[in-house]
Amino acid sequence: MKLEIRCNEGFISIEVLEYENCSAETSEDANWLSCYVAIKTDAFSGEYQASFMTEDFMDFQKQLAAVVESLEGSARFETMENALQFSVEMKSNGEAAIMGHANAVNAPRTVLSFSMTSDQSCITETNAQLQAITTTFPVKTL
Repeated sequence: MKLEIRCNEGFISIEVLEYENCSAETSEDANWLSCYVAIKTDAFSGEYQASFMTEDFMDFQKQLAAVVESLEGSARFETMENALQFSVEMKSNGEAAIMGHANAVNAPRTVLSFSMTSDQSCITETNAQLQAITTTFPVKTL
């Protein structure tokens, strides 16, 4: 299942592969997801494996849904290990500013900072993808 933000200058893609620990005994351990991140900007790109929590997607989806509904405001994707962080800020003209950074946790000096633009139709599509991810990979409570 893939989350993708298409931008004028490239894209941010997060492929959610699976729950990392299906036999977890605590809610915290049960909610880690194996993911594959790909980012492309005008001149740079990067790909890496990362672990995100179901709550990361749930929180972002709630924020992004509000942005899509009102066509204003901002939503932020943040992860516990700081492997990927970005914000989507909707402007009054329908343009979305996306800024953030990707950090390969296993290579702490490897960071890609990015700033791109998108539009409300792409952000609406991203929101639909997020809804599918949060439905397929819900927050587990044990």
